[in-house]
Amino acid sequence: MTNVLCGGRAFRTDWNELRQAVRKKILELGKTAADAGLMIAIENHQDFTSAELVEFCEMTSGVGITYDTGNSFPVAESPNQFT
Repeated sequence: MTNVLCGGRAFRTDWNELRQAVRKKILELGKTAADAGLMIAIENHQDFTSAELVEFCEMTSGVGITYDTGNSFPVAESPNQFT
């Protein structure tokens, strides 16, 4: 996903369109991972808010979060808000 997002939320005019494309990919890949007994870990990387990441994880059982405390600040969240 980093290749797709790369920390550019503030500069994207098509954010909602990109977000929907990522949702679709997560649904596909999450199901495949879950069927194989694996998990896909999405790192918060200056793009999605904690609420958006949690939403992605709730869509399918094959997706989780790798949390980097430093990456919460660019989306105007403190590490405490995420937890």
